[in-house]
Amino acid sequence: ESARNPSKRCLEQQGLSTNPVFADLVLLLAETGCRKSEALALQWKSVDIVKGKITFERSVMEIGTKLHYGLPKNNERRRISIASQTRLIASLRTLRARQAEAKLKLGEGYIKDDLVFCWPDGEAIRGATFGHAFSALVKRTKVPRIRLHDLRHTHGSILINNGVSPFKISKRLGHKDVTTTLNIYSHLFPEQDEATSESFAQAMSQGEKKTKGNDVVQIVVPAVAG
Repeated sequence: ESARNPSKRCLEQQGLSTNPVFADLVLLLAETGCRKSEALALQWKSVDIVKGKITFERSVMEIGTKLHYGLPKNNERRRISIASQTRLIASLRTLRARQAEAKLKLGEGYIKDDLVFCWPDGEAIRGATFGHAFSALVKRTKVPRIRLHDLRHTHGSILINNGVSPFKISKRLGHKDVTTTLNIYSHLFPEQDEATSESFAQAMSQGEKKTKGNDVVQIVVPAVAG
């Protein structure tokens, strides 16, 4: 909400923070856990709003004054679902409508790179520009100091807290393998292990109600062994 309501100082400076696309970018990173380089390279052809799917198949790197597009980190293209994330889908629909209007107004003056997140004329947004705008946002909202990349970590942490498996998180975030996910978020998994222990205890308790005494062991163990 703060990103969608720039401060008076931001309005005076007329930077990225005053453009609605800034809030759209922040929302995408928070709700998909994608990397900044992937978001800034995302094209509409990789977004299926109807089916609720986004394919991250490019990233952008700035060398000198030029932008270079290539595969995402680890050369891993991935397709994720946003089908249930109505806030993000609504944001993308509104963004596409704004861009369609800008294209009509500018005609041939619009840069046709098919970028999802860009300036009103279609020009690419630089990573440093986005980073500075986010830092200013964090400062004026007085939340605990976080980096732009921490939106990605927040996404992963929320998934862990809600019991999503490390393998699925690894695939969604585009990690090289599940070991990377476990190494980054290992400090969060002990809490999940407690939940796992509780689930097992509940299962055993339910089993004991259906059988008598130690019969549950005699029934379950041979079945598992078989």
